[in-house]
Amino acid sequence: MICWEMQADKTVRHSQGYTITLNRGTWSEPYDISVDFPRELEGKHFAKLVREGMAFAGQRAFDGAVLR
Repeated sequence: MICWEMQADKTVRHSQGYTITLNRGTWSEPYDISVDFPRELEGKHFAKLVREGMAFAGQRAFDGAVLR
């Protein structure tokens, strides 16, 4: 099961521990992000998770929302 949650106003966290942090911009218009994903993650899976995390963050205001 894929699960994302807002950890802070600028960070979303996947249930497996991956994080995406917004450094500049907004979630709907990001200019700079940082990701913390394992290096061995396959490229397609990495891209899919980043897209999911960004979509989740763009749709949610920080309120502790969880997508399952």
